[in-house]
Amino acid sequence: MDHSLETVPMGATGLEVSEIAFGTWRFGRETAAGNLEIDRERGHELLDAYESAGGRFIDTADVYGRGKSERWIGEWLADRERDRYVIASKIYWQTREGDPNAKGLNRKHVRRG
Repeated sequence: MDHSLETVPMGATGLEVSEIAFGTWRFGRETAAGNLEIDRERGHELLDAYESAGGRFIDTADVYGRGKSERWIGEWLADRERDRYVIASKIYWQTREGDPNAKGLNRKHVRRG
Protein backbone atom coordinates (compact mmCIF):
# COMPACT_ATOMS: atom_id res chain seq x y z
CA MET A 1 0.00 0.00 0.00
CA ASP A 2 1.36 3.43 -0.98
CA HIS A 3 1.28 5.93 1.88
CA SER A 4 2.54 8.91 -0.11
CA LEU A 5 0.68 12.16 0.33
CA GLU A 6 -1.08 13.43 -2.76
CA THR A 7 -0.64 17.02 -3.89
CA VAL A 8 -3.49 19.39 -4.59
CA PRO A 9 -3.65 22.85 -6.16
CA MET A 10 -3.49 25.74 -3.70
CA GLY A 11 -6.38 27.77 -5.03
CA ALA A 12 -5.54 29.73 -8.16
CA THR A 13 -1.91 30.36 -7.13
CA GLY A 14 -0.43 27.74 -9.43
CA LEU A 15 1.24 26.11 -6.42
CA GLU A 16 0.87 22.43 -5.59
CA VAL A 17 0.80 21.52 -1.90
CA SER A 18 0.50 18.30 0.07
CA GLU A 19 -3.05 17.36 0.89
CA ILE A 20 -2.06 17.49 4.58
CA ALA A 21 0.04 20.34 5.99
CA PHE A 22 2.60 19.78 8.73
CA GLY A 23 1.99 22.07 11.72
CA THR A 24 4.94 23.16 13.86
CA TRP A 25 3.30 25.03 16.76
CA ARG A 26 4.97 22.72 19.31
CA PHE A 27 8.50 23.23 17.93
CA GLY A 28 10.49 24.99 20.65
CA ARG A 29 7.42 25.44 22.85
CA GLU A 30 8.27 25.38 26.55
CA THR A 31 6.29 23.33 29.04
CA ALA A 32 5.43 24.59 32.53
CA ALA A 33 8.50 22.69 33.75
CA GLY A 34 10.72 24.59 31.29
CA ASN A 35 11.34 21.66 28.93
CA LEU A 36 10.81 21.90 25.18
CA GLU A 37 7.84 19.93 23.86
CA ILE A 38 9.74 19.31 20.62
CA ASP A 39 13.42 20.23 20.42
CA ARG A 40 15.39 21.05 17.26
CA GLU A 41 16.65 17.51 16.68
CA ARG A 42 13.21 15.93 17.10
CA GLY A 43 11.65 18.64 14.95
CA HIS A 44 14.07 17.85 12.14
CA GLU A 45 13.32 14.12 12.52
CA LEU A 46 9.59 14.82 12.21
CA LEU A 47 10.15 17.02 9.15
CA ASP A 48 12.27 14.23 7.62
CA ALA A 49 9.43 11.73 8.16
CA TYR A 50 6.88 14.15 6.68
CA GLU A 51 9.13 14.72 3.66
CA SER A 52 9.59 10.95 3.22
CA ALA A 53 5.81 10.59 3.06
CA GLY A 54 5.69 13.15 0.25
CA GLY A 55 4.89 16.15 2.44
CA ARG A 56 5.90 19.63 1.32
CA PHE A 57 3.44 22.08 2.93
CA ILE A 58 4.69 23.35 6.31
CA ASP A 59 2.73 25.64 8.64
CA THR A 60 4.43 27.89 11.22
CA ALA A 61 4.21 31.33 12.84
CA ASP A 62 6.69 33.86 14.18
CA VAL A 63 5.52 33.23 17.77
CA TYR A 64 5.81 29.43 17.69
CA GLY A 65 8.54 28.58 20.16
CA ARG A 66 9.41 32.29 20.34
CA GLY A 67 10.78 32.12 16.81
CA LYS A 68 12.47 28.73 17.13
CA SER A 69 10.00 27.03 14.79
CA GLU A 70 10.79 29.33 11.87
CA ARG A 71 14.56 29.18 12.52
CA TRP A 72 14.58 25.38 12.74
CA ILE A 73 12.53 25.05 9.55
CA GLY A 74 15.00 27.38 7.82
CA GLU A 75 17.93 25.26 9.01
CA TRP A 76 16.18 22.09 7.85
CA LEU A 77 15.49 23.61 4.43
CA ALA A 78 19.07 24.87 3.99
CA ASP A 79 20.30 21.76 2.15
CA ARG A 80 17.09 21.08 0.26
CA GLU A 81 15.59 22.33 -2.97
CA ARG A 82 13.58 25.21 -1.47
CA ASP A 83 11.12 25.51 -4.37
CA ARG A 84 9.71 22.05 -3.57
CA TYR A 85 8.17 23.35 -0.32
CA VAL A 86 5.43 25.80 0.55
CA ILE A 87 5.81 27.47 3.94
CA ALA A 88 2.75 29.12 5.46
CA SER A 89 3.73 31.48 8.25
CA LYS A 90 1.52 33.78 10.23
CA ILE A 91 2.17 37.08 11.96
CA TYR A 92 0.13 39.27 14.27
CA TRP A 93 0.77 38.25 17.88
CA GLN A 94 3.23 40.04 20.16
CA THR A 95 6.78 38.74 19.70
CA ARG A 96 8.58 41.11 22.10
CA GLU A 97 7.01 42.45 25.29
CA GLY A 98 6.78 46.23 25.45
CA ASP A 99 7.61 46.81 21.76
CA PRO A 100 4.58 48.32 19.99
CA ASN A 101 6.13 47.42 16.61
CA ALA A 102 6.38 43.73 17.54
CA LYS A 103 2.71 42.93 17.05
CA GLY A 104 -0.14 43.43 14.65
CA LEU A 105 0.08 44.13 10.96
CA ASN A 106 2.22 47.25 11.01
CA ARG A 107 4.96 47.57 8.42
CA LYS A 108 7.88 46.84 10.77
CA HIS A 109 6.31 43.69 12.19
CA VAL A 110 5.32 42.39 8.76
CA ARG A 111 8.86 42.91 7.42
CA ARG A 112 10.44 41.24 10.47
CA GLY A 113 8.03 38.32 10.23
